[in-house]
Amino acid sequence: MKKAFTLLAVVMVLFSSVSGQKKLLRVNENKYRIELPDFWAHGNKVWKVLSDKLPLVCGELKDKELCGDDCNPKYIVELVYSEPVIYDYSSYLIPQSGPTNTRAMVKPLATGAYITYPELNTRPLYSPVYQRESYKITTEYGFQCFLLLKNDSGRILTKMVLVDTNEVWERIHQPVYLDKINSNPDAYIEKHKEWLIPEKYELLGIIDKKILALQQ
Repeated sequence: MKKAFTLLAVVMVLFSSVSGQKKLLRVNENKYRIELPDFWAHGNKVWKVLSDKLPLVCGELKDKELCGDDCNPKYIVELVYSEPVIYDYSSYLIPQSGPTNTRAMVKPLATGAYITYPELNTRPLYSPVYQRESYKITTEYGFQCFLLLKNDSGRILTKMVLVDTNEVWERIHQPVYLDKINSNPDAYIEKHKEWLIPEKYELLGIIDKKILALQQ
C-alpha cells in the first residue's frame, strides 16, 4: 500500500511539473493554431485552404504563422458543429419492373407455385421476390458549423459560419424492402429513426466540401 501511495505522489508531481511548464510557456504573438477533428489528418488539403484563406478574413491572423500543437499561440481557430436536427422524413415507392422472359417454361418454384406463360396468365408471376416492395427513405435535416477565432484567454473574437440551419440536407436510405401486402413505410420510419439519422462522418463530409469551396 505504501508503494502505491509513493507511485501516486510521483505521478502527481510530474503532472504538476508539466502543467506548470505549459503555464510558463510564453504566448507567441506571431503565431496561431487551427484545431480540427481527426477526420482531417495533417497534410489534408483542408489545412492548406484554411491557412490560405483565414488570414484574408481575420485581421488578427494577417502575417501570422501557423504553428503546431507544441506552441502557445496568441490565437486559436476552432471548428465546432452541432448535432443534426431532423426536419422531415419521406418515402418513395420504387417502381418494380416485371420479368422480361416471355419464353419461360412451366416449372415448379421452391415454394410449390408455378411460373406460366405470360400470354396465358396476365397477373404478376408468383415468386417470393414479387411479394415485397422497394422504397427509398429520405431524411431531411440541418445542422450548424462554425470556425471560431479565439485569443489566448479563450475569448471568441470572430465567428465564421460554414453551415447554417437554413440549409437542408438529405440522407438517402435505399432500398428498403417491405412486405407488399402489409407495407407501411411510415411505421418503418417510426421504428428505425436511429438508423435514419445522419452519421458524424456525413456531417464532416459536408463541412469538408464547404471548406474546399472557399478556394474557388
